[in-house]
Amino acid sequence: MDVGAGEGELLAAADAALREWRVRDAFRLTGVERSAVRRAKAADRCPSAAWLSSLEEIPRSSLSGLLVCYELFDALPVRALFFDGERLLERVVTLAPGGKDGPGGEGAGDSFEWSLAGCADGVELLERFRSRGIRLRRNQKVEVRPGGPRLAAELASRLSRGVLLVFDYGAPARALYSAARPNGTLEAFVAHAVTRDVLADPGSRDLTAWVDFSEIADVLAACGLSVEGPVSQSRVLAAGGIFEEVSSGQETPADPAREADRRTAAALVQPGGMGESIRVLLASRGTATGAALAEWPQ
Repeated sequence: MDVGAGEGELLAAADAALREWRVRDAFRLTGVERSAVRRAKAADRCPSAAWLSSLEEIPRSSLSGLLVCYELFDALPVRALFFDGERLLERVVTLAPGGKDGPGGEGAGDSFEWSLAGCADGVELLERFRSRGIRLRRNQKVEVRPGGPRLAAELASRLSRGVLLVFDYGAPARALYSAARPNGTLEAFVAHAVTRDVLADPGSRDLTAWVDFSEIADVLAACGLSVEGPVSQSRVLAAGGIFEEVSSGQETPADPAREADRRTAAALVQPGGMGESIRVLLASRGTATGAALAEWPQ
């Protein structure tokens, strides 16, 4: 099951691999995608999978197998906060006169800017930070993701036996909220480049903020899952045998397709690439597979 399946690329690849291994009939493939447009494209790409619009359509404890969430949690809304040394304030978006009025910038109009406002549950949030061993610094910006714990619990409740893999940009709480990140992690991608200007040209950029893996891990553990990580995506791929899958010995004839696969695999795990920046939380119920995937292969 792929939750947040987009246009079905992952399940289509799984479908092809299972057919190549001649075990396709032993598996059910399910994709959960909220967007009707993307769900329709996914169904065209992988018609043998079941396509659902909501996790609520899946009965609790009904899944035995593999549950994958790739950059799902970072798609949830975040609250942007500011610590002034004594209290938490809410960073809110307001209008500033005289800015561009849209992506084209034609004419004068209003643009967005940050302002500070009171935070109704600031005392409670600060106490929650402190109870987790997190000490915020004066003038530090942070983000919290209110929907994260509930989503983690909903995912865990569907898994009767198997492995849940959570892939995302993120870090354990103490690293995420440390002095090394005084400006938080809220940022945007524009044409594959990263920028801190998340308010310009609304609708033209992909907003993201790092995931608090400690928060998710605590919820999954409370739901009875064994949790490992987060570890790098590179480690999980290597432990899963990606290099054995594309390896070739001296006696193996040259195969351009296999060589291309080997180059792709190398790119996935190269230092500084997505294999290191994407982290993976592995949670298991009734199997040690998650723990095995978290170990560097020997």
